[in-house]
Amino acid sequence: MTAVGVASLPRVKVPIWRTAKAAYRGTFGNLGALVTAATVPFALSLLIDLALPEQQGGTGFPRLLLSSLVVALFELAWLRHLLLGREARPHLVPRLDRRLGSFVGYSLLLTLPVAPALFVQTVLEETSQAAPILFAALLVILYSVGSYLSARFSFVFLWIALAAPERLGAS
Repeated sequence: MTAVGVASLPRVKVPIWRTAKAAYRGTFGNLGALVTAATVPFALSLLIDLALPEQQGGTGFPRLLLSSLVVALFELAWLRHLLLGREARPHLVPRLDRRLGSFVGYSLLLTLPVAPALFVQTVLEETSQAAPILFAALLVILYSVGSYLSARFSFVFLWIALAAPERLGAS
């Protein structure tokens, strides 16, 4: 297998403005569905904020995990509605099915690349000392790698939302 050079790839003009317009139309044209999909996750987010306030030390990773679960609940309902339309209208209480388990599993998996950076940042905040340049550089590297991996594998959620797990490799 040989690598294809960037110069040999055909140039494709991406319709950015048309895509942005469709995204806004999809969101604001379905405001009722958006509110329905977001109601329970929003309430859960408020409960997490009450149970684990940010000022309390050492709650960064548990907050990250719980927040990932809440975001997964919303994302699954919203992606299904956007991709499948009326046949997948969001319900106030999310359906607990196999697709939700896969979605939550991948959400948690994609929080792991960011976990080392969050751990280092929490340790630095608890010591309340100015971070040496080495730790600052380490944080930048860890967040960059974590963000890259999360973005790289984020397309898997579209396939799970459509109940097409056989396409995970394509994502």
